[in-house]
Amino acid sequence: MIVTCPGCTKRYSVPLETIGTGKMVRCTTCGAVWQQCPIDAKEEKKRHAIHLIQWTFFYFVVFVSILTLVFSRNLLIKIWPAIGDFYECIAPVDNHKKSDFVLKNVAPVFMKKHGILYVQLRGELINTSSEVKSVPNIVISLKNEEDTAKTYKHVWTHELAYEKLLPYQHIVFETEPQPIPFNNLLCSIQLNFM
Repeated sequence: MIVTCPGCTKRYSVPLETIGTGKMVRCTTCGAVWQQCPIDAKEEKKRHAIHLIQWTFFYFVVFVSILTLVFSRNLLIKIWPAIGDFYECIAPVDNHKKSDFVLKNVAPVFMKKHGILYVQLRGELINTSSEVKSVPNIVISLKNEEDTAKTYKHVWTHELAYEKLLPYQHIVFETEPQPIPFNNLLCSIQLNFM
């Protein structure tokens, strides 16, 4: 049977026959002395079952709390914004997914200044997410179509005037004119998240 000290709650496993009909016992940890009566086997099982239920409940609460923290990040941040710092510490989120932005209606505009051909790009950038997002830079790369190398030789970055875009907001952009050093032009446009 299990004997529990009333002073310090230390538990001892004692054979039932040692206690007999009752005995004075002393705790080796705190020195408390008490009269220990025999505990019925049914009583022992009942105590053990209660103890098991308490621990099961504790682990269930911990498990549900962890699931809530993991899968309800956005909801918890909406309810309690201060927890956002906690999330950023334990699991930072890449707030700049390429899928959050779409380039649309991008078209080149060619012009000639002082005998040199220039290109300027115009188009739209759309935030397709349901959250406010930081605006990326637009990286434009040019190369000669006849060049078999995979690298682009003329690259420039265009910074947009906006810092953030609201959910589903779109902006129209126009890059600075850049001289074209090639005859047959190939152009690549990418978003650069810093």
